[in-house]
Amino acid sequence: MISTRVGETIDREEREYFDLFLEIANFEAAAFYEIEGGGYEVEIITEYEKLIAVNRDPNSLNILRDYIDRFEEIVVTKKYFEKKWRIKDYDDLGLPITIEEINRTMRYSFIVGCGVGGCLIGLLSSASVVLFRGFLAAMSDHFESEGDEWLIITAATGVGLITGSLAGYAVAKEKALTAIKKARKLRSVEQ
Repeated sequence: MISTRVGETIDREEREYFDLFLEIANFEAAAFYEIEGGGYEVEIITEYEKLIAVNRDPNSLNILRDYIDRFEEIVVTKKYFEKKWRIKDYDDLGLPITIEEINRTMRYSFIVGCGVGGCLIGLLSSASVVLFRGFLAAMSDHFESEGDEWLIITAATGVGLITGSLAGYAVAKEKALTAIKKARKLRSVEQ
């Protein structure tokens, strides 16, 4: 049971009142079943079919319970509800996706790979500049090396590492969000 306010299933009237599953045509009822490891499976019955979606966020039942129990307050101050639960986005059913779920889904190896790639780009580009300056110093009597080669290489490598890691994080976060939405898609099962 999600909440004492709705009982074991969400019917048509509750759906309308709590703004749940409004995109589902011919909605009749929805029931939630807790799954091992946290989260739930929602079973939605329409006039013509049974639909199922899975939400693996361990906080998802608590978020939904809080939403229903404090609905009238949340409708007025939704941003505080979203801040409390760290909601980043919503899936196709209009159910929240939290930052914690995104972080659990992210592939950190991608971030590391982008960081290493950025580091290498910074290292190679700064080494090229240092070598070019050395070449100019060797070929010209008027151009002298200033002895800051290691500073240039270290700074450029560090900037490359940070930039690559941040870019990798942004891409990994977006890919995780897409993967969560895809995993939560409704699928039809026999009725």
